[in-house]
Amino acid sequence: MLTAFAASPTPASALSCARVIPLEEEFARAAAVFRGEVDERRDDGTVALRVDAVWKGADVGPSVVVQPNMWVDFREDGEYVVFAERHDDAWSPILCGNSGTESAFARHALGEPIETFPPPPAQPPEPALTGKTAAFAAAVLVVVAYVSFAAGARWSRRRR
Repeated sequence: MLTAFAASPTPASALSCARVIPLEEEFARAAAVFRGEVDERRDDGTVALRVDAVWKGADVGPSVVVQPNMWVDFREDGEYVVFAERHDDAWSPILCGNSGTESAFARHALGEPIETFPPPPAQPPEPALTGKTAAFAAAVLVVVAYVSFAAGARWSRRRR
C-alpha cells in the first residue's frame, strides 16, 4: 500500500518566472500601461484605481478596475504602475512583469505619459458657524449657562 501511495503522481501547479520580462518587451505586449492609487477594494476581489498617468491604452480613464493576481498585491495605501492586459471587464497585471508599487519602479524609464488626469478635488472644509446658525448657537449657550447658574445657586441656598 505504501508503494501505491508513493507511486501515484499528485497534480501540481506553479508559476515559474525564470526571468522578469524586459521593460521594452512588456510595454509592447501590454494593452495598457498606467499609474494609479488604490481607491477601493471591492467585495468581488477587484480593486478600483484612481489613475493619474497613462503611458499606453486609449481606453484608460481616470478610474479603472483591476483584477489582482499573484504577481501584484494591491494595498489600500499604495500607488502602482501597472502593465495590463484586458480580461473581461477588468484590467489585470501581466504575470512575471514589471507591475508594482510606484516607489519600487523606475518611472523615468517610461518617459512622459500620453495622458494625465488631475487629482480628485479636495473635500471642502466644514463651513464655520455664520449668520443665523451662529446666533442660535450663542443663544443656546447663554440659556444653558443661565440654567446651570440658577440651578447651582438654588442648590447652594438649600445646603445652608
